[in-house]
Amino acid sequence: MQDDEPRLADITTHLRDVVFRTHRNGYWCYLSPAWEQLTGYTVEESLGTHLIEVVHPDDRSMNLKVKQSLEIGQTSASRHVKRMVRKDGRVIHVEVDVRMALGNENEGRVSVGTIRDITERVEMEARIDAERQRHEAILAALHEGIASLSPDGRIRYLNPAAREMTGWEPGRNIDEAMAGDERFDGADDIRNLLKALAGRQAKPPTQPIQLAVGSRRLELRLAPLEQEPGEEGGLLVIRDVSAEQGLLARLRHQAEHDALTGLTNRRAMHDILRETHAHAAHTGEPYALLVCDLDHFKSVNDRHGHAVGDQVLQTVALRLKHLMRPGDRLARWGGEEFLCLLPATDPEAAWTIATRLCREIATHVWGDELEGGAPTLSIGMACWPDDLKDPQKLMLSADDALYQAKRTGRNRVWRITPGHRAQGA
Repeated sequence: MQDDEPRLADITTHLRDVVFRTHRNGYWCYLSPAWEQLTGYTVEESLGTHLIEVVHPDDRSMNLKVKQSLEIGQTSASRHVKRMVRKDGRVIHVEVDVRMALGNENEGRVSVGTIRDITERVEMEARIDAERQRHEAILAALHEGIASLSPDGRIRYLNPAAREMTGWEPGRNIDEAMAGDERFDGADDIRNLLKALAGRQAKPPTQPIQLAVGSRRLELRLAPLEQEPGEEGGLLVIRDVSAEQGLLARLRHQAEHDALTGLTNRRAMHDILRETHAHAAHTGEPYALLVCDLDHFKSVNDRHGHAVGDQVLQTVALRLKHLMRPGDRLARWGGEEFLCLLPATDPEAAWTIATRLCREIATHVWGDELEGGAPTLSIGMACWPDDLKDPQKLMLSADDALYQAKRTGRNRVWRITPGHRAQGA
C-alpha cells in the first residue's frame, strides 16, 4: 500500500474529508491534506502518533471499543460520531467511517477510512433542540380552555379561553354547536367523547383528540368527573396547538433543508436515497445520481468575496431546481456541490438531463460582478442498476465520474460504466 501513497495523495488532495490509514496498533501511517484544516496539526506532526491522542478524553473508551471490535472481526466496518480536540484546543465533532484492510507484508492488517467534520451540523441540531425546549416552555405557560360537560354532551361551563378558542356557549350540546359549522373538522372524534361520557364506552379515549376549528388546531383531552349520581360528566381540557405544530413544521424544515439555498440538505437526502433505492430494488425501476460541482468556485470567492459567492450558489440552486421534473430531488451536498436524484430514469434520459443542467449554468447571463469569471458545472453520473447495484458503490462511482469530468476539462458530464467511459459537454 505504500507504493500507492503518491497516487492516493494525488486523489485525496482536494477532498474535504480526511482519508486515513493506521497501523494495527493505532498509529497514523497516512493522512490526507485535509487533516491539517480539520485538526490544526500538520500531517508531518501527526504521522507516527497514536490516534487516541486527538480523541476527546470522554470519547476515548468508546473509540477503543470500536477499534477492538474491528480487530477481532466482531464487525467489518464502523460508522460512528466522536469528538476530537484540535491543536488550538477547540473541540470538534466528526463522523468516522473505518474498516479493516490488508496492508503490505510488513504492515499486516491496517485500518482505513475517512473523517468528516460535522461540527456545524451538531451545533445546529443543538440550537434547534434548545429552541424547541424554549418554545415548549412558552406553550406550557399558555392559558388552556376548560369546558365542563354533562353526560349527554351539554356544556355546563366554559372559561374565557375555551369560549375564544371554540366559539361555544354554555347550555348548548357540543354536537349541536358543531352541526352545520364547516369550521369544525373532527366531529366524529368528539362524538366518541360523548359516548364515553354517556357510559356507552368503558373508558374515554386516552389519546388527545385533534380538532380543526378554522385555521386553528385544537387538542382536546377528556377527564371524567366523579360527582353525585346523575350528575356525572367530564372535564374537557382544550389546548391550542397551532403554534406548536407550526413550530415543529418549521424546525423540521430547518433540520432537512440548507439555510443558504433552501434545498434539501445532505442529511435529509441520505434518507431520500435509502427510500428511493428500496423502492427501486422492489420494483426494478431504474434511477440515476448526478453529482454536480461548480467549476472554479474558489476563485469566485477569492476575487469577489463570500457574499457574491453565496449569491452564485443561490442562483445556481434556483437554475438547477427550475430544470427538475416532478419527483426529481435536488440537494446541496456540501460547499459548491449539489446532488440530483432522478427516480424512474434510464441512463439515456439521465444523460439528457445532465447535459441540460451543464448548458443551463454555462449559458446563464451573470451580472457585472462576475465579469470574466463566470462559473460552469461539472457532473458525475451513475445509473442503477446498469452501472452498479450497490447504492454505496453507485455514489462512489458518481464521485469518480465527477473527478474525471474535472480532470478532463470541466463543464461536462462524465459517466463510468464497467466497460465504457462516456463524456459530453
